[in-house]
Amino acid sequence: MRTAPLTLGILCHATLGGSGVLATELGMSLAERGHQVHFFCTGEPARFDGNQRNVFLHEVRSPASPLFAGGHYALALASKIATVGALAHFDLIHAHYAIPHATSALLAKQMLGTPGPAIFNTLHGTDVQGVGNDEAFFAVTRHSILKGDGISVPSESLKRSLVELFALPLDATVEVIPNFVNTQLFVPLVSRDVSTLARLFPRSRHFQGGPPPRVLMHSSNFRGLKRVADVLNIFASVQAQVPAVLLMVGEGPERAPAEAQAATLGISDSVAFLGEQREVVKWLQLSDVFLLPSEAESFGLAALEALSCGVPVIATRVGGLPELVVHGTTGFLHDVGDVPAMAEDALRLLRNPGLRDLLAREARAHAERHFGRAPLVSRYEDAYRRALLRRAS
Repeated sequence: MRTAPLTLGILCHATLGGSGVLATELGMSLAERGHQVHFFCTGEPARFDGNQRNVFLHEVRSPASPLFAGGHYALALASKIATVGALAHFDLIHAHYAIPHATSALLAKQMLGTPGPAIFNTLHGTDVQGVGNDEAFFAVTRHSILKGDGISVPSESLKRSLVELFALPLDATVEVIPNFVNTQLFVPLVSRDVSTLARLFPRSRHFQGGPPPRVLMHSSNFRGLKRVADVLNIFASVQAQVPAVLLMVGEGPERAPAEAQAATLGISDSVAFLGEQREVVKWLQLSDVFLLPSEAESFGLAALEALSCGVPVIATRVGGLPELVVHGTTGFLHDVGDVPAMAEDALRLLRNPGLRDLLAREARAHAERHFGRAPLVSRYEDAYRRALLRRAS
């Protein structure tokens, strides 16, 4: 359905979370195809390349005022979209993460006048099941997404939650467009540079002769739903039986408790807390197993990037993860909190290189077959055209 290039506004949070990463990757991919893409964020979004053609960044400044203790980013964003849109003449505004972007987009469209741009809303998870379902935001979020011209979510699981929790009308169309991965960037590493790991773990006994240790990895925003404590308990069980180290990528409120827990478990010398990393691929390529024992995941982009690098994923059977991880083929799925079972599967993989390599190949093939960038970007383009037709009608 691709025809003439579009002028697009993309609204996203400037974070390394899944919604910000997907929004940026999508915008950059659309610009490569000739569309003109304007990003609206509080700062430079994740994986943004300002040197790419057809890409523009508009930073949204929210002036401080004693009248607005909580800030007024939503209003500043709407004003910025309308100001830029009056000159750029947007065909469509794509709001990633409904709060507050769906509302800001709707207000900006009203300011721009008839017919104004089409509005396409992508909901990513907690804007449905968490903060979006809070009574403080529920009514305005539901109104804003229904007044748009298109809705998408990354998994069938999140679609079911959205329809149920927001009591959407029968004629509401919600498209499921999975998150994608750049399979040309997220690739398996042919040979591992052990010296990089040795520098990360200067006090570890595992780099003082003998074969290098196995590497487990976790990446998240270190919030309660990610169950970071389970990651450390899984690793402690593994390390007690197999020489191993753990890479912890990310930042958030659970980092300090996690560091304290690592000390209590006596594993601090074998755990590296790396903070936020914009180039996460290099750490995935050093890893043998990826751990994601979350309490909730609308999709699991971090797991997808691991699969694309040929890293089997051990995760929980929640949300969109069963739509991504094939149990026994690309990784293993277990109930939330089942640390012993997840540790047992990690040990199975680490003790059996042949099994681990088999799952690694299947993981890579699965990512290429179902979650490649080009076909899924095309699905967004097609969804945009349908949204434009709905606006016109």
